[in-house]
Amino acid sequence: MFGFNMTLRQSFALTLLSFMVSASYAASPFLLPEQFDVDARTNSISIQSGLAGDNFYASSRNFKTEFVVTAPDGTVKNVPATAELKKMSLIETDVSQSGTYGIGTVNTVLQPTRYALIDGQWLRVMQPRPMAGMKPEMKKDESKKDEKGGTAKPEIAKAEPVKAPTSILESKLPADAKIIVSNTLNQAITYVTKGAPSPIAGFTGKGFEVRPVTHPSEAYVTDGFVIEAKEDGKPVSGLTFNVSHGASQYDRDSKRERPDVVTDSQGRAKISFDQTGVYLLSTTYPATNRDRSVEPPAQVVNYGLTLEVAQ
Repeated sequence: MFGFNMTLRQSFALTLLSFMVSASYAASPFLLPEQFDVDARTNSISIQSGLAGDNFYASSRNFKTEFVVTAPDGTVKNVPATAELKKMSLIETDVSQSGTYGIGTVNTVLQPTRYALIDGQWLRVMQPRPMAGMKPEMKKDESKKDEKGGTAKPEIAKAEPVKAPTSILESKLPADAKIIVSNTLNQAITYVTKGAPSPIAGFTGKGFEVRPVTHPSEAYVTDGFVIEAKEDGKPVSGLTFNVSHGASQYDRDSKRERPDVVTDSQGRAKISFDQTGVYLLSTTYPATNRDRSVEPPAQVVNYGLTLEVAQ
């Protein structure tokens, strides 16, 4: 999201610019604070939220949500967005207490996706894309000339394997097609600390949760970072987390993807780092099932945890 040869305040300013860059990768929710290690003289900070495209390079679009802040003394308060833009939201929250704050999304608007059962396969129901104003593509004359200037016989095209469909236009749906709705819940969290770190909130035992085992303010390149995933208080094993390193919009060639990590039987996974900076740990639960004969879940959690890794 930004380079690391600059202060975090400068980095945050760069981030506000980076959302204008388009992205084509799968989007993950994130929260990006102005400072992770809050200055002792600072009593409020700003936090950006959005859906990160291009592996935490730029916010590709926004999602409708509210925010909850857990202060070091355990008090919890909802914080409304200060500004809601097309590709991101901004909030400002008080950090006058010393210790660690947990900042997360709450009351997020669900994103529904419709699926239809067609010939034993669950296909995503799509709306036709608007084509107004687009000019039809002109076919080029690809015929080749022979040595005498005549038209050579066209080459026989090689047959390509037919790909199984993954979606269907709503206008093509059979009248008796079975339709279901799968809702996506975008869930993002981050932590900031003012002064000495304090304990963070534990698991509630309700729904899908990810909690740092390593304190977020003690994430170091030399030690790595351990997280734990649970569903209704039970460990979630075999869950893959994508690891992405932040990069500046002026450094497009920077390597951002890191090796994925998978939770063990206790629901834990350890992330190793090769450099300092801001990282996004993201996952989808339940994991995407590529077997389209299996009915999609009623709800999917799209999760993102942002942290800063020090030397």
